Amino acid sequence: ASPTPPGSDITGPLDLLLIGVDTRASIPDWEPHADAIMLLHVDESLTKGYLTSLPRDLRVDMPAFPEARFAGGRYKITEAMSRGSRVPGSQRPDAEQGYRLLAEVIADYTGIDRFDAGAVLTFSGMSRLTDALGGVTLRIDQKVVSQHRRPDGTLRTLRSGGGGYVGPQATYKPGTRKLNGWQALDYARQRYTAGGDYARQRHQRQLV
Repeated sequence: ASPTPPGSDITGPLDLLLIGVDTRASIPDWEPHADAIMLLHVDESLTKGYLTSLPRDLRVDMPAFPEARFAGGRYKITEAMSRGSRVPGSQRPDAEQGYRLLAEVIADYTGIDRFDAGAVLTFSGMSRLTDALGGVTLRIDQKVVSQHRRPDGTLRTLRSGGGGYVGPQATYKPGTRKLNGWQALDYARQRYTAGGDYARQRHQRQLV
């Protein structure tokens, strides 16, 4: 008998939680922030699904979370992961612990009883995944100018004294274009563009 293929016992409908995290891996004690929050609902037949986004600056009520000695309160939803990641007595944040608080907050806000699965991707992870798939073809709907990358993909220089970056900027012009990993991630990260954070959420869903 042929082996049962992985996942053949999965039944729908499914609710999945997808989080894009700003970890700043180069800074050891940087707390992870939920920079992109997407809910993926897959129908009962497992043949169709749809994505929706929650704004990172949405203010929500958060429950107490004893693992992080967090008393709860009303904060931006992006802060749930960072506040939940705090480990008493340690300077090293725990992203998995932060995810648990974030998932609880989102469940309370949306009324979704539970998430069947979740995924957390860092910036570099999303870029590597896109490259592993051979890049991605996107229909770019508006001109997007990067705050973070030069046209050759290298990082722009921080302005002396703070307040942004200096140097040439990668630019994504309208049209159907093939993007590699760093380009796709950079395009989907930009919010200083027409439509602001709502446009960024749309581009993030497009990339996923």
